[in-house]
Amino acid sequence: MWVETRNRGYTVSAINPAMVWGPSLAKAHAKTSVFVFRQALYGNPQPNPDFSVVDVRDVALAHLLCIEKCDVADGKRFILDGDGYAGDAARGNLIALNDVIQKCRELLPQYEFTDAPQPYTGRDIQPGQRTTDNTASREILGLVYTDMADTFKDSVTSMVDNGFVPAKPAAKL
Repeated sequence: MWVETRNRGYTVSAINPAMVWGPSLAKAHAKTSVFVFRQALYGNPQPNPDFSVVDVRDVALAHLLCIEKCDVADGKRFILDGDGYAGDAARGNLIALNDVIQKCRELLPQYEFTDAPQPYTGRDIQPGQRTTDNTASREILGLVYTDMADTFKDSVTSMVDNGFVPAKPAAKL
């Protein structure tokens, strides 16, 4: 992104997000990065990789913060990668798909979610190990990342509530 300033011409900052999840604003977007929720709601099989995720609202905010703080953001690269979800900080920034689906079951018990059939295929990550460094986005821009539980819930509810993805109600015992 670039910002024109009066005295120096242009400033340039690079924003590099991880996989972007969050509220889907259009039906077409229900088939892009939030596909994992769509597939799980439809009951379709999918691989079980690990994900490094950032909320779409954090990406938008980072763009605004680069404009507001162009004097300190100029020439910098910002890796945007969320900080996991509350209660699982020891996991670092990677989340296995079936762990995401299990968290969705806890957050949205009214819907039926299908697990990925394959076993977890992630890397051997040590507890708390990060695969990316979002320090610059937090320290220079002051970005506070959205809790991933909110991102998961808002991703699903935006698609279901807007009719982009029909959800199967969970069985009641």
